[in-house]
This record gives sequence, C-alpha cells and structure tokens, in this order.
Amino acid sequence: MRHALLLAVLAIGCGGSSDGGSATTDSGVDAAWAVDGATPDTSEPRCPDAPPSEGSACTPPELNPLICSYGDAVASWCRTVMQCRPGTTRWGDFTMDCSSASCPTEAPTSGTSCTVTGLSECAWSDGTMCTCNRKPTGDVWRCEPPPTDTRCPRVAPNTGLPCTTEGLECDYAIVPNCLDCRGVGYRTTCKSGIWRWQY
Repeated sequence: MRHALLLAVLAIGCGGSSDGGSATTDSGVDAAWAVDGATPDTSEPRCPDAPPSEGSACTPPELNPLICSYGDAVASWCRTVMQCRPGTTRWGDFTMDCSSASCPTEAPTSGTSCTVTGLSECAWSDGTMCTCNRKPTGDVWRCEPPPTDTRCPRVAPNTGLPCTTEGLECDYAIVPNCLDCRGVGYRTTCKSGIWRWQY
C-alpha cells in the first residue's frame, strides 16, 4: 500500500511537480548536490534538516505538496519520505518498508532471468537500478545505469536538498512497480535552487 501511496505522492508533486537493494551509496547522497548556479526559492516552505515526526506541525505550501526525503539508500524509494500537503498542518509519513527485498549482491545483466521476493526493485552503490519484470515467458531483469550527464549525482539526491545548476534534469530509470516501462523512469530536477523528484 505504501508503495502505491509513494508513487501517488510523487505524481501529485509533479503536477506542479523510493533500499530495494542491499547496497548503500559510496558517493554520499547529501554531499552530491553541490554543482553550480541556482538561487534557492525562499517563497515556499523548506524541508527541515532532520526528518519531522509523523503528525508534527508543518507549514503547508500554497500549491504543490512539500515532499522531503532523508537518508542515503541508493534506492531512493526506500528513504524516509515526509509530506506536508496544502490545506493540512501536519506531516504525513510516506516511507516504504523495503525490508522484504531480496536483491543480488551484484547488479545483474539486463535480460537475464530473475527471482526476487518482496519488492521487485533493486539498486547498487554504482547507481545501477534494476527491476524484476514479470513476464508470461519468465521473469527477467531490466537494468539501467546512472545518469549519463556528468553534472548529475550518480545516486539520486534527496528531494528538498539545495542544488546549484538551475534546470538540470537527472534521470534515474527505475520506478517501483514499473513492469515494462521501456526506459521511462523518474526525474530529479533542480528547480528554484531545490532538488525535486518528479514522476
């Protein structure tokens, strides 16, 4: 249920605007955002430095939800994700339970057979993301490398962190529950000096 809720949250945020693997980043997610020239937008509420408690008070934005993520899991959908929606005054917790994932130690090759219990998405410290696609002819891995743009962090930065290259778009290819999305993934954009996840 949380899986679907998180995707719904990102989709809502994208209207104005997910560790499936056992590995953690070796590049430092929080350190990866410093690139070069945007000014943070101070007109909207900002993400707290530390994860707020669910149900604690928040200052809601006027339009799109304020979505904040915390942690350094390579699979960003497995980080702590909090949301403050317009019309509310309390933080909601949209963190997914990734404890059921059973991923290989090393990234597999796309097209090879797979057997994954629990979550079907996995990620590794080099930024590779794979999903075990369910197919009538047999389940196979679909894998994508990290962004090819060298200005992009190899591992997705947390949404809500400052960024400095205005308009920079970094694609991270795997979306939870995307069974055969043919390379369509989710995008992290530097907008008004802040990284924003978009789906």
